[in-house]
Amino acid sequence: MSINDTEDLGEFFTSLLNVFENTNRNLNRPWTAHDITLIENISRRLESCLEILNVMLSVLDPGSDLNLTIETLYSTGHDLFGQATQMLHTLNIEEGVNHVNDEGEDALLFEETSTGRPKYNLNQSIMYLYESGMSWSRMASCLQVSLSTIRRRRDELALQFTPNAGESFIQGSFRGRGIRIQRWRLRERLNVIDPVGRALRKRRAIQRRVYNVEGINHLWHVDTNHKLIAWRFVFHGCIDGKSRLITYLNIADNNKKDTALTFFRIGVSKYGLPSRVRGDCGVENTDIARFMNNENGDGRGSFITGRSVHNQRIERGYSMGDRMTEVVVDIQQYGIDWEAPHAALNLNNNITVPENLFTLSDEARIYLNNQVQPLTDDGNHGINHFVNVVRYLETF
Repeated sequence: MSINDTEDLGEFFTSLLNVFENTNRNLNRPWTAHDITLIENISRRLESCLEILNVMLSVLDPGSDLNLTIETLYSTGHDLFGQATQMLHTLNIEEGVNHVNDEGEDALLFEETSTGRPKYNLNQSIMYLYESGMSWSRMASCLQVSLSTIRRRRDELALQFTPNAGESFIQGSFRGRGIRIQRWRLRERLNVIDPVGRALRKRRAIQRRVYNVEGINHLWHVDTNHKLIAWRFVFHGCIDGKSRLITYLNIADNNKKDTALTFFRIGVSKYGLPSRVRGDCGVENTDIARFMNNENGDGRGSFITGRSVHNQRIERGYSMGDRMTEVVVDIQQYGIDWEAPHAALNLNNNITVPENLFTLSDEARIYLNNQVQPLTDDGNHGINHFVNVVRYLETF
């Protein structure tokens, strides 16, 4: 356990004792039916504390000193929670389900005002529905008033709109109002106002995972990039997870599975067959997945599929390439006609690259692959490679 974890645990136990002390003091004073909301808040606070203590008891050694201390705190909190529940039940009976006067009409329908239209007396009903978790729009429909009326009463009662709001939510709310507050001040106030809620939110915090691969050729990451899809160019790339070596990076005029498999075989012939490959669920990866299952066996995760956000090695490589392109290339220097009509957007999820009617012979393809190496530096950011390919194609 780190020093920070020990400090957080100490803060939690301190706030827990304060909650128990305040609850015991409040339960020993006279109560009326108007204090129902306060009793309900105390009950919820105690219930949250008991949930945290119960989680601690489930993970600690039953014979440890800390476990005995937490059992004592749990017993004390359980007794206080029972007293608060019993008192809440008694106050609800005293208040009654309906407030009906002698004539049989609602006694609290309107508030007395000196002039103008009488004002609806909705505060108690709004508080009850708010505590039950009902939304504001449903509340307006239930009470048969407008939503603006509910919002005005909400502001008058100063209700807490987001009881589970954490540090980031509150910081954003302040910034939206033009208020700048230091983080340490905000955290300090949250520890005082809502220590139990802060402890509960920490339990749900995302645990950032560290990328770890045993060795070279244990995991390759494959993906395609459609940054230049408007010009019918599709990038096919793959990177080794351990060494970050780019095993292949090629460009094609289509996104077909056989094309992706061809490039993958080229990478395998140069650097060997990987143990596993990770990619997305695109149809262009089906032949690669079938190839890996045939070579390394099925049922062992030879090809791992998942969301692209988890395929970070190759995604990061593409994003770095995009940044480099934005920095070093001025696209206006290459004669693009910005006034020309743009191609219609394809709103479907599947990306279809039209067939290129221009075909090359096998000899021409071999010649191009030998003469043009896109991963090598031509001294002019790839422009010379492009010009050489165009001049060669013009000879046909």
